[in-house]
Amino acid sequence: MKAVKPAIASMLAAATLGTGFAATTTPAHALECGYSEVQEKYNSSLAISLPWVGTVDPFGGTRMVAHWGNCGDQNQKIRIDTKNGPKDLCVTPGDTRLGFSRNDQKVTGAVKLGGC
Repeated sequence: MKAVKPAIASMLAAATLGTGFAATTTPAHALECGYSEVQEKYNSSLAISLPWVGTVDPFGGTRMVAHWGNCGDQNQKIRIDTKNGPKDLCVTPGDTRLGFSRNDQKVTGAVKLGGC
């Protein structure tokens, strides 16, 4: 009986450790009209799946991503502000992913200019 208790304890510890590495999902964000930033989960190309542990991704994580929500029923022309200067885009109705808000192409904001 004494030999069984350490074996059970080690299995419980392994199961508990495994839950710390389980993959989590990021809930989809609701469409917001105009500019918004959303924290999105991303996986690196080095992610591996291990039995009893789940997916392990040492280089994955979360990043802030800029979005534009076009709540109208027609295309909109918007101007996004980036680290490299302003850039004009024509976006369709719905959600448009503009890019990372914290990297070399850093998107810091956007405004509506009209239709396109």
